[in-house]
Amino acid sequence: MSASDGSNNRKITFEEIAPDWSKRLNILTTAKGISYEKYTMYSDISDYKKCIVGAAYGYSPSYVLYGTINHCMKCTGFSHDFAYAAKAYDSDKLIDTKQKLTEHWNEVHIAITKRLRRDAEGHKSEKHTGWNGDTMNI
Repeated sequence: MSASDGSNNRKITFEEIAPDWSKRLNILTTAKGISYEKYTMYSDISDYKKCIVGAAYGYSPSYVLYGTINHCMKCTGFSHDFAYAAKAYDSDKLIDTKQKLTEHWNEVHIAITKRLRRDAEGHKSEKHTGWNGDTMNI
């Protein structure tokens, strides 16, 4: 079943929620010892905008900001859990947090992923006129 089949009941995967982070976490959970990749990942994973949860929100820290439409204490907690697990190099905690975020996202925030996906697809098909009058896709 594909993501564009119109099904409202299909649960999305972590790979769909945060595709870039899915790849990076695979590196983090399989790497042995301390490495440069782990250090730079921790820097990103502890930034509310760049972190896993921020990526799921379209690289926005809005989920942490009280009073915003996207504010979610549970997501803020997941963000902290990811940062703690990354700093401690705790693969089990990373995997557990990834699973819990995926469950929560499917229960509460799946519409955000669908909206971001629609926006990205719409943006790909937009045509713009360049400086020389030629039509171009962006």
